[in-house]
Amino acid sequence: KNNFMKAKDYLTIALTQDPNLVAARYELARAYLGLEDYKSAYKRLKQAQTASPSNKKIQVELEKLLTAHPDLQEEEKKEE
Repeated sequence: KNNFMKAKDYLTIALTQDPNLVAARYELARAYLGLEDYKSAYKRLKQAQTASPSNKKIQVELEKLLTAHPDLQEEEKKEE
């Protein structure tokens, strides 16, 4: 878990410096998955998907997350 925390910190800094780094956004989502923070992972994956809609890796990860945690999509609808 410690490595996921470090990754989260470094990737957050990288995105602060360049918010357009889709790969960093994807890896940040994976770090959140490792930390079992599924809501944050979902948010980052959705951001990565918006920035790169044709990226299959992002789509697959998003589908896996929603299959395991379908409540995330419902929660997003409530926030809109």
